[in-house]
Amino acid sequence: QLTFPMANCDENWQFMLELTAYPTTLIVDREGYICLSHTGMFTDSELLMNAVKYFTQEEYRQSFFETIEEIPTVE
Repeated sequence: QLTFPMANCDENWQFMLELTAYPTTLIVDREGYICLSHTGMFTDSELLMNAVKYFTQEEYRQSFFETIEEIPTVE
C-alpha cells in the first residue's frame, strides 16, 4: 500500500549504486540527487514519513544524510 515510486534494479544498477543488501531505500530529491540511502527494513514508519516530508517541503534546500535519524523533524 505504498504510494510513492518504487523500482527494482538489475545487476548493473546494483553495482553503480553500490547496493549491498535488500531492501535498500534511496531517496532522490527534486534535483535528482540521492540524499539518503537506507539499507534494511524501516522499523519506524514515522522516520520514513518525516524523511518524505523533509525532502518534499517547499523550503527544502539540498541536504545529504548518512542515516534517516539525522533528518530534522518536520512539523
